Amino acid sequence: TSLSWSPTGKHFAVGSFNALKLCDRTGWSYCRETPECGSIFSISWCNDGTQFACGTGSGTIVFVSLVDRNFSWQNMDVTLAENNTITVHDILNETKEELDFRDRVVDMSLAYGSMVVTTNSQCFVYQQNNWNTPHVEDLKDPPTLIVQCPFHFALVDTNGIQIINYEGRPLCTVRFGGLRTEYLNQQVLSVCRDVVALVEPSSPKQIRVFDVHTGRAIGQPIPHRLDIVRIALNQQGT
Repeated sequence: TSLSWSPTGKHFAVGSFNALKLCDRTGWSYCRETPECGSIFSISWCNDGTQFACGTGSGTIVFVSLVDRNFSWQNMDVTLAENNTITVHDILNETKEELDFRDRVVDMSLAYGSMVVTTNSQCFVYQQNNWNTPHVEDLKDPPTLIVQCPFHFALVDTNGIQIINYEGRPLCTVRFGGLRTEYLNQQVLSVCRDVVALVEPSSPKQIRVFDVHTGRAIGQPIPHRLDIVRIALNQQGT
């Protein structure tokens, strides 16, 4: 009876009679809840995509939070618990680290020996060999996407695409007329040592390339005959 996509584009929720499901963008079901509330007629997500509310036929409002998010990289396994605590488990060395956050964790990403965690107002950058003293950067708007490469990472919000190194220093911000950051995801945005490449949201047959140090466009958009569904940059080049 209802369906709504998360603002981040990573999940969608489906409601029906006494049933609520959370799925990823491929349709894989993460969980199924059975609230005694009748039919769910509307679903509304918060801006950061970590919570949503459901309006039901019985007049009840159901509030839902996304918890127990988990991901892995090489020998590291990371879990976000309900109390905004991230547990980092090193499977090879059999060690565990617990990282507590005052504010609600919006997104996190672990790759290339670094973990990036964002809340509504701050970005924390951790190194694999030092979980105690992260680099902390204040944010103007809640981020919707993190894309990492071995040298720096992209942080996407409503203002554009920020490129930040793993010491927490901003390198540039990519902006251009017609950029719709809400349509960007891991499949259509890629970063490497020198450039940022993205599928243009308003014209999915074109790829735009930008310099990571200046944020300026490199050359003209690269056209293709068909809509582009995924891009990736070589991480080994100079």
